[in-house]
Amino acid sequence: MPARYSCDSIGVSPALSISGVPEEAQSLVLIMEDIDTPKVGWVHWLVFNIPPTVKEIPEGKEPVGRAGKNSWGTVGYGGPCPTKGENSYVFRVYALNRVLALPVGSTKEKVLAEMKMYVLTQAELVWRYKRATK
Repeated sequence: MPARYSCDSIGVSPALSISGVPEEAQSLVLIMEDIDTPKVGWVHWLVFNIPPTVKEIPEGKEPVGRAGKNSWGTVGYGGPCPTKGENSYVFRVYALNRVLALPVGSTKEKVLAEMKMYVLTQAELVWRYKRATK
C-alpha cells in the first residue's frame, strides 16, 4: 500500500473500482480493516448503503452512503499506522439485496448483523503496509 494512504503521509483514502455488482443489488457495503492487529478486525473505513450504481470511489473521497464508525470511534477513513512490522489490510465490498435501516455511525458489528441475510456477493482486496524506519 502506498504511504500516502497511511498515517506516515496525508492519510488520504485510496481510489477503488467496483465491478460485477448483481443487477438485483440495492446497496453496497465497504469495510476496510487491519487483519493483523492484536484486536483482529481493526476497522479503518466503513460505509454502507452505497448505491449499487457506484463503480468508482475517487481517492480522498467518501462514497455516497452512510458512514459507519471506525475503530477510533469516529466516522470516515483512518489510514494504516501499524506499530510493528507489516500488516495486512483487507477491503471488502458486499452487494446486498436491500438498503440497511441503520443510522450514520453504526458499528461494524451492527452492520454485519443487519446485512447477514441479504448478501448477494462479496469481493475483497488485500494490501500490505509497513512503516518506513526512521
